[in-house]
Amino acid sequence: MEGARNGGGRRRWRWGWVVGALIAVLLATAATSRNSPRNPLSGITSKLCQCTESRKYTGIVEDCCCDYETVDSLNKEVLHPILQDLVTTPFFRYFKLLMFLLVLIFSDPSGEFCQEKKVLYKLISGLHSSISVHIASDYLLDETDNLWGENLELLYDRVLKHPERVRNLYFTYLFVLRAATKAPDYLKQAEYNTGNLEEDLKTQSLVRQLVYNTKLQTACPLPFDEAKLWQGESGPELKQQIQKQFRNISALMDCVGCEKCRLWGKLQILGLGTALKILFSVDHQNYINQQLQLQRNEVIALMNLLNRLSESVKFVHDKGPFAERIL
Repeated sequence: MEGARNGGGRRRWRWGWVVGALIAVLLATAATSRNSPRNPLSGITSKLCQCTESRKYTGIVEDCCCDYETVDSLNKEVLHPILQDLVTTPFFRYFKLLMFLLVLIFSDPSGEFCQEKKVLYKLISGLHSSISVHIASDYLLDETDNLWGENLELLYDRVLKHPERVRNLYFTYLFVLRAATKAPDYLKQAEYNTGNLEEDLKTQSLVRQLVYNTKLQTACPLPFDEAKLWQGESGPELKQQIQKQFRNISALMDCVGCEKCRLWGKLQILGLGTALKILFSVDHQNYINQQLQLQRNEVIALMNLLNRLSESVKFVHDKGPFAERIL
């Protein structure tokens, strides 16, 4: 009986992921940006009331090691400016696309989840929230006049009125940030070669500023503690299951007809998969396991995803209180 129950649980887990992956590749939303390059966070509603806000989210981010106040402060003053510069360098523009985004739609987890599966759900939920934030930050308000701007009602409906989605956004940001800062020597030594020596040196400098940032190391030295994961007899099996699921989701996205949508969706999934790969491969003393080998596209995907999450956290922090007041 126990074996049957365990087998049923594994089947439900696999089936849930198949359903989630299939739904994830559906294009629930069409294009959300224009051909002309611009800052996706600068909309027509930028002149908002700069009143003093009371914080809705305070204390330690659930399952992480930093509080909301520290994350917002570090993101605004340190991480966001560095990442914005980093993803404009030739190396990280390799995947630069028109911002066609997928909206991931999935159910809340049912039944009892182990910690690892709970983490995986929160990562996908956080990615869902981030994509929704970007859609709201640069929305086609009037198709006739090609008028684009911030849609705070959409931001509220899709993210802000669901507190768990905001929390999962912060969680995913800290999780990916932990991966980027856990293998600093590896990322510093990676080849950022595009043939443009000046730009390549700039890229290396920005990467070092990010992974060896003293303000970050002082204020939030351990964004996420993965030591409690992948333990016990089922640890290795769970690692393999999770890695397989990410490969399956990425493979299913090949079925998406829109090339730009497909590539952007695969980029973000690859970024999450790379974060997991680093946390699987680097030991608790920050020494790089010999098995850790990152491909060029994985480094690009990781940093681009971190930047997108940083943008989302900043937008929620800057616009969220005003949106909740007016709605």
